[in-house]
Amino acid sequence: MSPPPSRGRIVALAVVFGSLLTVAIALRPFGTAAGNRLVVINAGSAPLDSIRVESEPPGANLLAGHAGAVGARDSLWLALPRAQGDADVRVFRGGVAIAHHAVYFGGNSVFEVRIGDRDQLGRYRRTGG
Repeated sequence: MSPPPSRGRIVALAVVFGSLLTVAIALRPFGTAAGNRLVVINAGSAPLDSIRVESEPPGANLLAGHAGAVGARDSLWLALPRAQGDADVRVFRGGVAIAHHAVYFGGNSVFEVRIGDRDQLGRYRRTGG
């Protein structure tokens, strides 16, 4: 039988675990940050080249962003500024725009584009200001 741990070791372990718990609570995410989001779901068998979001008309608002390749059967969340206004959303495969949507973002909107091998669909998942 081993001797019981000393009181100093128990206090030291309690301090270490208490510190780790404090750090974990302080750094935990508090949900999704406010702002617009674009969700791209590639349900196709070929990768996507890129995704572009541009304000419409150019320079009218802060809605702009881009992302690189999205693999086959993969998805992407693109964070956009909290700005309000219209934007052109284009998805490219093989250097050709295979999806093009005119989207209104309200400051806290989520728009989803689902891309297949031969079809695509864009829809609002959530809108709000």
